[in-house]
Amino acid sequence: MGWVGEGISGLLLGSHCLASYGAGLALCLVLTSGATTAAAVSYSQMPNKHEWQYFLQRGSDFQKNFWHEHRQREIQFSDWSWSWRILWLKSCGLSKEPHCIKILAQGFRDRAMVVRAEAITQLGRRFRGSGNSGMLAQLNAAAKEPRNFRHQQPMFIHHNIKRAVAMIRGVRD
Repeated sequence: MGWVGEGISGLLLGSHCLASYGAGLALCLVLTSGATTAAAVSYSQMPNKHEWQYFLQRGSDFQKNFWHEHRQREIQFSDWSWSWRILWLKSCGLSKEPHCIKILAQGFRDRAMVVRAEAITQLGRRFRGSGNSGMLAQLNAAAKEPRNFRHQQPMFIHHNIKRAVAMIRGVRD
């Protein structure tokens, strides 16, 4: 493992390193309790609290470059750990960036219910008060989807669906 320029393909952003190391390793972060140290982060493993905060605080340009860097390496949304997928959804919730629109759509159909639930929450916020009939129809379909039930009982995702429908319709909680 090394820095950008030591045989590692990456993108230098100010004093922060954004690189792909292969085998699931994604970026260098300068974090560790105020000190400046670099650590490789795996997109296939759960980010820790500092990585989560760092990613959200870096802003949309950093996130867009980070996404495109990994897409160039053919890393799909589904290749990221479920916690990274949630992080992507949170960062893209209100963004108009083309990659964010795709991420929200992929999250809506994700294999992990917790990721689908977050996508639904973000879509509710995104379309708040719009009355968007297309999104309401998709949420209605999601409410009937068999994988959102266990033993014919609705699972927690239905709360997210109801809340998103209410937000889109402009109904206050």
